Amino acid sequence: MKIGFFIENFTNIEFHKEPGAIVQSLNNIGHSAKVFCNSAESEANTHFAPQIISKKQSNDASFWRQQDIDYIIIYSWLSLRYTKIIKAASSVGIKIFLKLDSDGNLIYPEQPSYMKTRGLNDSLKEKLIYIIRLFQWFVVPKFISKIKIQQIELSEAILIESPQAKEILAQSLLYWKRKDLIEKIKVIEPPLKWIDANSNKENTILCIGRWSAKQKNTKVLIEILNKLDTDWQIKIIGESAKKVHSKINNTKLSITSINKLAHSEILKLYPSVKIIFVPSVWETFCLVAAEGLVAGCSVVAGPIAPLMHLTSKNSGIIAQDFSADLLLKALQEDINRWENNYYQPEKIANDWRAVLSPEVIAKKIINLMKES
Repeated sequence: MKIGFFIENFTNIEFHKEPGAIVQSLNNIGHSAKVFCNSAESEANTHFAPQIISKKQSNDASFWRQQDIDYIIIYSWLSLRYTKIIKAASSVGIKIFLKLDSDGNLIYPEQPSYMKTRGLNDSLKEKLIYIIRLFQWFVVPKFISKIKIQQIELSEAILIESPQAKEILAQSLLYWKRKDLIEKIKVIEPPLKWIDANSNKENTILCIGRWSAKQKNTKVLIEILNKLDTDWQIKIIGESAKKVHSKINNTKLSITSINKLAHSEILKLYPSVKIIFVPSVWETFCLVAAEGLVAGCSVVAGPIAPLMHLTSKNSGIIAQDFSADLLLKALQEDINRWENNYYQPEKIANDWRAVLSPEVIAKKIINLMKES
């Protein structure tokens, strides 16, 4: 099959997340995807040899007419800036598959989850972006939503990360009386890597994230860890982890913090961990939680679509809300589960490997393309 793959910026981070995993998965089953992007960093360049194109080219139908592809996966998030490329590629007969990387809150009357926080951080740029988003979602939301629906109309299918996210998006389409488009929503989770290792699990809770980002609910994480009554080891990994550590004065806890750790090293941590704790107020999928599951960890998180999905196989606990008290209650309950031998790590790992294996996900994508 002649498959294209477009992502605006193929960073090293994206290489280790869904975009890189999808391309690698297709390659592994013999369906190499031709990668297009406006910019690419070292790891994508080394592994995929992407074709770097300008924004003018990506929006030009004549450019796509010259490419030897029949299908293209576009990372669009239903963002308005991808409308031109979708129109250009579809106008020359290329079949469009949109990757949403979303919890389903994309179309009016649902508000995008990123509106729950005033930007990702406190920078001036993020504040300006937030003001623009306020305008979009409180002044012209219906106009914006009509363009998003047009993107769905032009596509063969849209790929979303969880059944719960599909249901949220479906409800928005019903609001617009577009029940006909719901069948285009296909649940396809990200493919995952894992390390086959003996699950010699220790009493460890792992927290991974960009703790400078508001979506990660860092203040609540600090409050929870200051109240947590346990002798379990806590590992905090990611940007600003040491800063978080410095604000925890709970002398009962044994805490390790690392600001930066290579993805290959993070994968080695999971087999010895029992709980992945995700206090975030929104996530589009949560790769960390999924990677923990395929290593036999449980997940504790707030009530957001992808995490509800990832705890659906008796593999964790969802708190009733994002408050410190209720997230702490859920975390303590999960600790009790482990201490009472409630979980079977091998079963958790096998259940989720059957869903998230690269081969399974790649075949789902290929079968979807064959049916289009």
